[in-house]
Amino acid sequence: MIAAAPVVAFLGVKLSDFNWAVDGKAGVQPKCFDSSLGVKRYFCDKCGTPMAFQAEHYVGEIHLYATTLEHPEQFKPEFHVHYDNKLDWLGMADELHKYSGSAPVDEDLRL
Repeated sequence: MIAAAPVVAFLGVKLSDFNWAVDGKAGVQPKCFDSSLGVKRYFCDKCGTPMAFQAEHYVGEIHLYATTLEHPEQFKPEFHVHYDNKLDWLGMADELHKYSGSAPVDEDLRL
């Protein structure tokens, strides 16, 4: 996962529990870009803000940028991913599990 920030908070959601609402209109999807094989990235077509990504290896899921939600404080992080790629000067002093790369594809194996 590449982002232009030292930390990015994502929220994984089952597609069966998810529906887009853009500008108060349910079911309206933002623009989509196939950024690499099996990966789609969603963004606002008005300002370019990244909103989500969907990867084939996470079947039935979509991952949203937490800061695009109206109430991101309602969701608490459960683990870190790509921890081995963090910048040396960035301290992460919490008790969350830290995966060196991506989280396991099998949702039942995630901590």
